[in-house]
Amino acid sequence: MYELWRNLVPCKNALKEKENGEFLIVSSACLEIFYLNDSAREVFLLMDGHSSVERIIDRMMGIYDVERAVLENDIIDVIRELQWKNLILLRRRAA
Repeated sequence: MYELWRNLVPCKNALKEKENGEFLIVSSACLEIFYLNDSAREVFLLMDGHSSVERIIDRMMGIYDVERAVLENDIIDVIRELQWKNLILLRRRAA
């Protein structure tokens, strides 16, 4: 799955985001509220609308001492969950 997604750019689709202690509270366009845990928060905050999935994983590799393949799978899982909650969209990187 990583090879298919590595060049895609996650873009935030949330109406609002607010830090609350260990959590990031995010509101979707449907006015649903979600609490993102520490790792999901870090991934979400790295989504700037310009960085590809691969670039986000590169940044996370500098933070966590984990095998790259494990981190790739974990980040893809987080991205899928954020998509399911309609908090992000994936787009192709501009040429």
